Amino acid sequence: SYFFFKKKVGFCLTLPSLLILLFNTREGISHMHSNSAYAVIAELRYPNLELVGRHCFQLTESHGGLRASRAAINDGSLALRFDGKIAYGSSFISIAIWVPSGYPTNAPIVYIVQEEGSILNGYHPNIYTSNGIYNFEWKHTCSLLNLVNDMVKSFVETPPTIKAPTKADMIPYDQQRRIKDYSAYQKHLDWEYQKSQIVDASQLRNKLHKYLSEKAVCLQSYTKVEVHNNLSQLEYQSPKVSESCTKLKEAEKVENDLRREISESKLHIEQCLKWISDQQNMLKDVIGEKSDLQSQLHELTIDLEVNRDLAGLYERLLAHKVLSPDEYVAKVKATASERFNIQALINKIKHQIQTRFAPPPAPVPMAI
Repeated sequence: SYFFFKKKVGFCLTLPSLLILLFNTREGISHMHSNSAYAVIAELRYPNLELVGRHCFQLTESHGGLRASRAAINDGSLALRFDGKIAYGSSFISIAIWVPSGYPTNAPIVYIVQEEGSILNGYHPNIYTSNGIYNFEWKHTCSLLNLVNDMVKSFVETPPTIKAPTKADMIPYDQQRRIKDYSAYQKHLDWEYQKSQIVDASQLRNKLHKYLSEKAVCLQSYTKVEVHNNLSQLEYQSPKVSESCTKLKEAEKVENDLRREISESKLHIEQCLKWISDQQNMLKDVIGEKSDLQSQLHELTIDLEVNRDLAGLYERLLAHKVLSPDEYVAKVKATASERFNIQALINKIKHQIQTRFAPPPAPVPMAI
């Protein structure tokens, strides 16, 4: 067992110190095989195995959400790493702790893991928002448990993360007010256009009814009874019977022409009324479709303004070091691509409105 321990640890211990290590450090060695941290400690060859084992045992016993593993740090050396969540108040936060090979002389490295839907709190005095490192004062007499407990106290006073802002939070109140006023103005314009179309249709219907009534009165004045009465009077009062017969025939011809004209006028009026009804139905559909397109145009205009505000927000986040330069460039490129697509959709919808909803030509007036 002595030679096996010497081979795993990598340095030689005297027999008395080995016996003291085996029998007097039950917290550091008796749990070595029950937790993966102790196997990693033996592999990484920490100089003070007893102290590192005791500190790791205290940390995992107090904060069971942390799990140990082996990881490489920036200089290429291997180190013990703890990953998991710790509780502060009624919330949890994910952290990562690197224990370097020179521990406890060298201070451990602590990272705050940023979760989805949240950002690092720039007002916390110990957190660097650029890389998520937790800054603290370290002495060789400190332990991992003391470090984590101090972190919990600071997190209770000032949370390490805050909720990420949404689109609604980025739009100022005066801009929201302008959007509402613009929507109400568009509805007013649609109502005025619809009302003018209804008034034009009503005027055309009144003209058609007036023309029909005039034709009916003209037909009543040329009835057969009046024609025969006139013929009888002409036979008794005037010797020019032949002329009267000729006039009668002409009158009958006029009557037939009038009847034919009236029937054609009635048919034309029915067609006009049907056309008016179809135009009213089509007008309702066109107004509904135009309203949908204008709603889409309004929403795209809002998205375009929000996109422009996002560019300014990313600049402020870069200035406050919430975003790295690479993240800022990626987000600016994505925002520019989205703004280009939104502008293309807006131009397409405007072109549809100008081409499809141009005012129709006025109907040809009917000769009366």
